[in-house]
Amino acid sequence: MKKLIFPILCLFIYQKASAQTDSHKLQFSWGNKFHIVDENGFRVKRNLKKEEMRNLLSDNPNALSLYNQFRSNMTTSKVLGWSSAGTAVAGLGLILAGIDWDTGDINNTLVWSGIGLEFVTIALSASSIAFNVSAKTKGYRLSNYYNKTQTHTLNLGLTRHGIGLVYKF
Repeated sequence: MKKLIFPILCLFIYQKASAQTDSHKLQFSWGNKFHIVDENGFRVKRNLKKEEMRNLLSDNPNALSLYNQFRSNMTTSKVLGWSSAGTAVAGLGLILAGIDWDTGDINNTLVWSGIGLEFVTIALSASSIAFNVSAKTKGYRLSNYYNKTQTHTLNLGLTRHGIGLVYKF
């Protein structure tokens, strides 16, 4: 009987260890990208696309709502950022066009229009930064919320030192 218990116990432990799923976490990086990392911190999947994120978050409506807010704020930030770059170039062009370099005369209308566009550039850049900070905050909040809502399991399985209790979270 003793000879039969050990192989059955080994078979049970092997089956439990192979049936375990790895606990993966969602990580948000400064590049505004989401990654899936394992319990050791290694990236399993890098740069998740929009469709992959929506599939991952489909069973959690609060996390999906945070992700949609993140995408909206990030898109607004990019639009305002590129618009500010365009107005900066246009304002500088108007300022340079308003100066007659040969005679030193200044066309006040063009110069003041260019200065006005530079102030518009400052306002667009400031609002772009505000939306970007809000988006990054929502990205970090999303990854923390998603990782907290994952289930915790305690199983008997293989560890790096042999057989033992494995706590997955």
